[in-house]
Amino acid sequence: MQQAEFIESTEEMCQFCFDNLLDYLRISNTNQLNQSQPKKIKFEPTNLTLLNSFPATDCALFVCWKKKSKKDGQYHLRGCIGTLSPVNLREGLKKFSLSSAICDSRFEPICIDEVTELNCTVSLLSSFEEANDCFDWQVGTHGIKIDFIDEKGTHRSATFLPSVAPQFGWTKEYTLSRLIEKAGYTKKIKWQPNNQPSTFRIKLTRYQGSDFTLEFTKYNQINNNSLNLTNNESNNSSNKISNSNTSSNRSSNTNTNSNSNTNSNSNSN
Repeated sequence: MQQAEFIESTEEMCQFCFDNLLDYLRISNTNQLNQSQPKKIKFEPTNLTLLNSFPATDCALFVCWKKKSKKDGQYHLRGCIGTLSPVNLREGLKKFSLSSAICDSRFEPICIDEVTELNCTVSLLSSFEEANDCFDWQVGTHGIKIDFIDEKGTHRSATFLPSVAPQFGWTKEYTLSRLIEKAGYTKKIKWQPNNQPSTFRIKLTRYQGSDFTLEFTKYNQINNNSLNLTNNESNNSSNKISNSNTSSNRSSNTNTNSNSNTNSNSNSN
């Protein structure tokens, strides 16, 4: 795998993601319930000054959105898409800030009503290296990607970002079992002394990352509290604009789950 240059994730990158998502939602029809997921989003950001302030370099990255629950006050995954293959950082932020919010097949598209309850995490990934075995990595330090061909000859692949295992308090073995399950293999795994399953062999790649998370409340402060997105106001604003711009930003691009080729767009959680 091509190595990505190490870059620190920043508050400004998350700010751009919020900017881009809000701009898109304001001129689209995604505020309507049961909105179908577009396969591709063609949209040019308005905050080019901020976007162009980021390094013009290649980087593996993911953008994740989480929504604060009214029941437990915790943030829960609302969408996460990115790539393990280095892409231009600016282009990646443009693309994944929207596709993670609108095109993650595990969730309904985010609508403008929800934005005030969101946080955004930008993860920039580097230091990819093949591990010696399935347990040659550290919880809280490494993200992991697995590739294997099961006993039926099916190629399977999946990844967890470095933040996933510590977030849930998972051990290495439990993290691996969940990741194998995420790859679509549901049979019980029996581990051998060589730290490989008994029926197939896993290639495990470990990597590290830099994360930054920005909550909407802080994002609004950065914008001098100029955003007041109550339900009624967001509905009225979205409907007024979207009625005159109903289909200006739709075309076709494929969101690929991490059970397939991780060089394409991948879900990470």
